[in-house]
Amino acid sequence: MSKILRYLGIAKESTYGTKVAPKFFIDQSSAGLDVPDSPELIKPGGLTRFKRLHSPGMYVPSGPVEFVADPPLLWYILWLLLGSKTTTDNTSEITDELTASDADGIIDVTLANTPVVPGTIIIETDAPAQEAHDDGFGNIAQDNASGISGTINYATGALYATGATASHSYTTTYDEGTFEHIITPDNDNIPLSATLKLGKDVFMHTFVGCSFSQMTITVEKEFVTISTDVIAQKDEKETLLTLSNVTIPQGYPTPFHKMTIKRIDYGDSLAVSTDVESLTLTINMNCSGEDGVTIGSRFPRKIWGGLMEVMLEMTLAFTATDELENFWGGSSAPSADGTTEQKYQIVLDGGALGDITIDLYKAIINGLTTQPSGTDRITQDLSAEILYDATESAILKATCNSVYNYE
Repeated sequence: MSKILRYLGIAKESTYGTKVAPKFFIDQSSAGLDVPDSPELIKPGGLTRFKRLHSPGMYVPSGPVEFVADPPLLWYILWLLLGSKTTTDNTSEITDELTASDADGIIDVTLANTPVVPGTIIIETDAPAQEAHDDGFGNIAQDNASGISGTINYATGALYATGATASHSYTTTYDEGTFEHIITPDNDNIPLSATLKLGKDVFMHTFVGCSFSQMTITVEKEFVTISTDVIAQKDEKETLLTLSNVTIPQGYPTPFHKMTIKRIDYGDSLAVSTDVESLTLTINMNCSGEDGVTIGSRFPRKIWGGLMEVMLEMTLAFTATDELENFWGGSSAPSADGTTEQKYQIVLDGGALGDITIDLYKAIINGLTTQPSGTDRITQDLSAEILYDATESAILKATCNSVYNYE
């Protein structure tokens, strides 16, 4: 009998289609990434009325993967989607003195500086000799048969460990702070690739040469959700991991009230908007796996990126005619000069472990409806397209402060 065990492991590939081990795992909400439909070529003939012959045809796995937004990790997916990243290290090394003060050899302290950078904690005796370390996922593991083990909360610094020598002095060193990742679209039409590993209850479905073709960020009055469309080179069956080996980093799934949107006319200073009821941001890289299939291989030799399209859709409470005037480009009627360009900024707050700010520099409103229905409250449905901004030399930018620095 199978048990429910579904996960998404992910890691960037150094070489397209060369499998790598996951950097981390995500508790995915749904995964439609799967084998392709109808990959066999079937030859109709004239000998009879019946189809008789077949041969292997083009094989390009694809499908969506959906999960809840976690800003400390979302930058990694954005990097794979957009292609370009610069990182600034804003962390520093800290040393704290610890004491296992009770007869049971328990260390129960709160580290002096937070957030703690995962994977940097080392606990030593005053000799010094390394006694324990953290695994990057919130667990304290023993070194040199010390017997010390426990947990660490990277956001609060709460460290609890057992197995220490009673009333003994220890020193812990660790890094605190965050890394600033700036993600921008790469003009290269060959996207980055990754290995994705999906737990499917009875086996692990592994996909190599994966490129993210589209990402949609949806915000209503629940969790902020992320939907991605993935195109892969190949798939294979591997042994399902045990639950203890599915290492999900500490983080904060983001609810709608931890998101802020700022809006203003292009060229002015941003201001927080309080009338947005729902939002969908779609970043479409228009990738193709079929275009990467060439003579001599039924699998893609590369994924091709196409026209980048960035669309924003919002539902707003209708309290004034500002958006209609922006759509018109005039205060009371359509202007001969067309719509007023807009600027947007979306902020996802992930708590102490990280946040993301997405700047949409230059937008035009290309759809707006204000349609009463009986006595129901009127809302406006707005759609905008984001354009390249020559002043910023970009169409968008994502800035993330994160305790994680996966490569």
